[in-house]
Amino acid sequence: MSKQTAVEWYSQEHLKLLIELENKRVSLGKYAVKHQEILQQAKQMEREQIVTAYCSDRYPCSEEDGEQYFTETYGDKQ
Repeated sequence: MSKQTAVEWYSQEHLKLLIELENKRVSLGKYAVKHQEILQQAKQMEREQIVTAYCSDRYPCSEEDGEQYFTETYGDKQ
């Protein structure tokens, strides 16, 4: 099984959540909270994927180097 990008994961999770909302299995308030949770998780996954990709063709490269690259390139987004 191939890995998912953060965007693919977010898309699947958001669709599941929308279906739950449509089928009235979650309230609108619960939907809003859950949506923020999956959005934050997707952002963290994306950050990790970028850090990993940055270090994949550099030797030596530490996680701190990847985090520094992310922060310099994208700011301190979370």
